[in-house]
Amino acid sequence: MRKIFFYVSMAMVTIFTSCGDPCDDRNCMNDSTCVDGDCICLDGYSGIDCEVENRLSFIGVWDGQTMCDNGEPAVDGTVEITADSASADQIVISYNDGTMLNATVTSTNTFTIPEVTEIDPLFGLEITVSGAGMIDNGALIVNTAFTIEDLSTTNCTFTGTM
Repeated sequence: MRKIFFYVSMAMVTIFTSCGDPCDDRNCMNDSTCVDGDCICLDGYSGIDCEVENRLSFIGVWDGQTMCDNGEPAVDGTVEITADSASADQIVISYNDGTMLNATVTSTNTFTIPEVTEIDPLFGLEITVSGAGMIDNGALIVNTAFTIEDLSTTNCTFTGTM
């Protein structure tokens, strides 16, 4: 009878100790949440413990060229990408001609430029801009489409390195 009690006791101890919270051993970072032992990252973060801030790979000054499909020659220039304080998944892309675009980082090597329409201050024309970008083999590639008054669209690609 003692042996049966001993084995039943050991089985109960094993059951109760193996039913612990799987999140007890997790170190989820950057305000992420642990669910069933997995870290659920907030937008802008990735990694097993949400330790990677995705936009950091884009932050910096990139030297390169912009080429558009309007027949104009390629233009040498720089693009500076900075963190947008609005959210951890937001960046600001600043071209050396003064153009600034907001973008949403979707992974450690991709982002999207949401469509935005503004009035050109010089000519009063409505310009719509959208696009996307990525880092490929150490090069930043930013593709943008500029549509003027819903009449003509010019596609431009900046390619550069840090």
